[in-house]
Amino acid sequence: MAGYGLIVHPDAGRAEQYARLVEQADLRATVARTVEEGLFHVRRLGAPAIVLLDISLPGEAEIGFLRTLGEVLRPRAAPVVAIVDSRQTYELVARHMIELNVAALLTRSHNLRTIERAVRATIGAPDPPARSGPVVTAPVARRDAPKPPPPPSEAQDYVSAVRNAGTAPEHPLVAELARRPALENGASDAELQRLAADTASVFRVPMALLWLDRSERTSFAAWPRPQQDAVLRGGGGDWLALRSAMAEEPLHVADAARHRVLSRNKLVADGKVRSYAAAPLRARDGRVVGAIGLADPRAGGIPPDLLDPLAFWALRVGSDLPPLEAEPRPAQTAASLAAADGPPQPGGAKPPPRNRAMEAARGLLAALDTAVLVTTGGAIAYANARALDLLFMGERQLRGMRRSEMLSLLASFTDARPEALRDIASAAMERGPRSFDLSIHAPQRRVLRWQTRRIEVGEHQGLVDEIVDVTKEATATDAREKLVRLDELTQLPNRRAGEEALGRSISWSLRTGGLLSVGLFEIDSLDVFESAIARQVFRATAWLLRDALRGYDLAVRHGPRLLLAILPGIAAAQMSAFGERFRTAVERTRIEGLPPVTVSGGIAQFDGVQDGAQLVAAAAAALEAARARGGNAVV
Repeated sequence: MAGYGLIVHPDAGRAEQYARLVEQADLRATVARTVEEGLFHVRRLGAPAIVLLDISLPGEAEIGFLRTLGEVLRPRAAPVVAIVDSRQTYELVARHMIELNVAALLTRSHNLRTIERAVRATIGAPDPPARSGPVVTAPVARRDAPKPPPPPSEAQDYVSAVRNAGTAPEHPLVAELARRPALENGASDAELQRLAADTASVFRVPMALLWLDRSERTSFAAWPRPQQDAVLRGGGGDWLALRSAMAEEPLHVADAARHRVLSRNKLVADGKVRSYAAAPLRARDGRVVGAIGLADPRAGGIPPDLLDPLAFWALRVGSDLPPLEAEPRPAQTAASLAAADGPPQPGGAKPPPRNRAMEAARGLLAALDTAVLVTTGGAIAYANARALDLLFMGERQLRGMRRSEMLSLLASFTDARPEALRDIASAAMERGPRSFDLSIHAPQRRVLRWQTRRIEVGEHQGLVDEIVDVTKEATATDAREKLVRLDELTQLPNRRAGEEALGRSISWSLRTGGLLSVGLFEIDSLDVFESAIARQVFRATAWLLRDALRGYDLAVRHGPRLLLAILPGIAAAQMSAFGERFRTAVERTRIEGLPPVTVSGGIAQFDGVQDGAQLVAAAAAALEAARARGGNAVV
């Protein structure tokens, strides 16, 4: 094989699937569970031909790994296929694709076929022979190409766009846009005008539009440039309606004349715009600070498959924006305060404090870290800002929305289990308080503790939903449960988990008649090193053992100085050959900052009657014989 591919993924099963894809591209696969293990392999093997990296929110460790990788391999860089778990990590990586040498950006919802195509495209390998069954690929955006039918919905939510954008990584525009700088000279009006012209050229559309909110005004640029400067100075004039229709999410409109909002716009009525697509520009702090759009005078002139590349381009533009001042909040005047407190009283008396008390209560609810929803008559009467955040509602107006509709939106935005949402919906019929734990993994890992109780609102019955984010606590609990069976230093299964796995392997051997062998290994003279160095040496040796195994074999930390390898399906002779390969790999490995070491090993084959402890004891006896030979041997 010409080189190796590095897979960094915490899940052993998924990592093995990616390893298979790498091997099918004629590369040797090296798997790491953590970024530290990944750097270890890079330092011992040199630059990989490709890196497949799983990035989970918040992504700090993985982003740091890619930056360190660039420094270690400088001037040569390893192309990266990044697989992200949420909208936030998608945006984070998209902003830094060039810096981090990310060649392809995908989400966990993509299937293995899509990831395989990304791997092959990244390393320049030819596609494999066609498989049975149709393979759908993204069409190239050409002006002379037949237009696809309009999408079933006029608007496409950003979260679902990222989760379901199966064509985005394959679209030729994404790869081209990832290599293009967006704003090269700040965000002046002239630079925005240049960017609008470049956008029209790259997307091959007749019109491109750009809005950018500043503290004192909204800048507008368009290609072709409007003949009247007043349109530019006024933030776009009639063109502003196109931005308003988009709100905070990407939007595709196949025929604006049939759109319930845009059909009334003068530009649409005059036939200047019939097809339209737009995506929000987000500053580095996540604020929406503008929009970028494509327009065509023909119905269906903007293909729907351009929306995902446009959303990606909007992220690239946003990453190049200089810091923009937030819009100043209007100052409260004495008149507005008086209006909030109620009408003036006779003789200039101070208005009653009831409205002030209500405003204070609302302010308190708005500042809570707990989401609060108050429902009367089936419709939401109050929702604080935290509710919008925890329930992925963006800038939507929850007040007046049916509670059932809100739960349906939550189901469409996330992978929350439908039965859990049905339980929350049915809590409205219960007299007593109900409490639920709602677990969400996409578009972002989140565990919500949801409590619903009935209240009296005047003469009517109402509901209060209190929602608390307990993700950190749930994650810590999961980590503690995982560490019970995982060695903290090596991230290998610990002795307890290894004994359970060996028991399952013995059971498999007895049921099927398959062979089973184990190897017990120890680093020679580990006690001569200082404690810190000994830990690093042991961890490096453990990672070497895991790298030498097949995907369905298992490496275990069996004791303070012992490593156990469980290999189903092979006899003692083959196990001895494996042990020699591992011993040689350890002897030849040189890592900067670590001393060279050797290992000794003992091999044993399951004889059909031993239990797990007896099988390991047989390997331990063989290890003792290897030590008696002076070490650096496998018996």
